[in-house]
Amino acid sequence: MIPLDDARWDDLKTAYHRHCGELLEWLHVAYNGNLTSDLLGDVINETQHQGDTSTSMYAVAPHLLELATKYNTDLSRELVIHAGLIYASSTSDNAISWEWMRRGQT
Repeated sequence: MIPLDDARWDDLKTAYHRHCGELLEWLHVAYNGNLTSDLLGDVINETQHQGDTSTSMYAVAPHLLELATKYNTDLSRELVIHAGLIYASSTSDNAISWEWMRRGQT
């Protein structure tokens, strides 16, 4: 999982082709215990707007699964579902490559 303060986020783009600054802020809010359905919707729209793929979705998926362990609500189920949808999208012919994640790894 890429930590939220990792420099690799600078290379990622959202589904709107923007940098991930706002997305990272939302993930921080979620980790601080303030995740709402609306905030989760914002995260998902930013990473996969209308089913589009983005490089940020690969970095977001593990965080969704981690956050699912921190919430004991229907949000946990939604987080896992969205992580699964990201995986499903990653296998489509139109998916953006995730090879960038291997850079710098040994």
